Order: sequence, then C-alpha cells, then structure tokens
Amino acid sequence: MMKKVLLLITSATFILLQGMKAQSQIVMELSNGVTDLVGSFLDDPYHHDNTVNIYDLTKKAKTAVEELSRKAPYGSSDYYSLQNMQTILKVLEHITAGVLDRYPASVDANDFESLNPIFDSLGWTWKVIHSTSDIILYEYQKGLFKMVIAKNTLPKKNGGDYNAVSYNCYAWSRFTKKNEMFTGRVLFGGNCQFVECCDDKTKYTKITKVSSKRGAN
Repeated sequence: MMKKVLLLITSATFILLQGMKAQSQIVMELSNGVTDLVGSFLDDPYHHDNTVNIYDLTKKAKTAVEELSRKAPYGSSDYYSLQNMQTILKVLEHITAGVLDRYPASVDANDFESLNPIFDSLGWTWKVIHSTSDIILYEYQKGLFKMVIAKNTLPKKNGGDYNAVSYNCYAWSRFTKKNEMFTGRVLFGGNCQFVECCDDKTKYTKITKVSSKRGAN
C-alpha cells in the first residue's frame, strides 16, 4: 500500500509538469490512494512505526493535492474531489503529528468531525470523557490505541482573541493524593486539538480533571 501511494504521488507530480492533460484520471487515482492512506492508519494506529510512515506519506500527498488544486477549474468535479482530499489529509496530518509528538496547533472542528463516519465504519469508538463550559475532551479508541482530542465549543472568530480558551488537564497523583496538572494548552474557537495518545511506544496518562478559562493566558 505504501509503495502504491508513493507511486500515485509521483504520478501526480509528473502530471503537474505536463499541465492539465489526464488530470481527472490522476485525481481519481490519487483519491483512491488517499483512501488507502487513511485506511492504513485507522486500521493500525497502535504501531508507532506505521504512523511514522503514514505521517511522511501524508505530507507528500498534501503537497501533490494542493498543487493539483491550484490547476483544477473552480466548481469542477476535480476541484471538489481535491478539496475533500485536502480536508482529510489535513486531519490525518494533525493526528499523526500528535502521535509523533510534533505538537500540532489545531485543526478546524468541522473538518475533524467530518471524519467521524470513517472512524465509525472502521471500528473506532469515541466518547466524551471530560468537559467544561468551553472545552470538550473526546477519547477515541481502536483496539489498544487511544487518543484524546480537545474541542473549543466557542465559535470561530477572526482577529482579537480568536475566542481562545486556555485549558489544563490533570491526572491523579498517588504521591500527593490529589489531581496534578500534567499539560496545559491554548485552543482557538471552533477548533480541535490533539492532546495525547497511547500506542506501542507512547504512554497514556489517564485524565481525571480538566479546567479552562477564556483567553490565551
């Protein structure tokens, strides 16, 4: 599968050099490759080495799709297909970057949630584990793999404070016998953010409490 996707990315790059000829064919093939790429991660998120490969291929696929999008006629079937691929790859890059401790900033909540039917179809479960007035923490799970995603429920806002919310996650300490903060983040309105995960190389911290306040400080 990896070789197939890499070949499709290379083919897309070649098409870019040749102009628009046969673009519809390569867009269709690239769409199939993106589907395979997403499926490869969602079927096997637990193995860290697989995620490394998926992350690298996702970045390459994003570049190819973005370049093809610039050449696709606005409103054409190619255009909308490529826009959909960009959304999927953006979310996939966000998740895999988080798994690899690249600390991605955030991704549009609507974009992220548009993949929920794909999660469902591939046997994932997801549920709310904690919430405040502005932040919801979701836990997604596939087999032994788990990840936590934070969502800022305030609407998107351009400029100003961007409806930013500062939130902290806590875990129970058996030494101090109380909840201790282990991570703090800032998340803009209308966005989701990767918080943590558990795979064959990454330790999972059970979140026992979340707090938040409006603003970036």
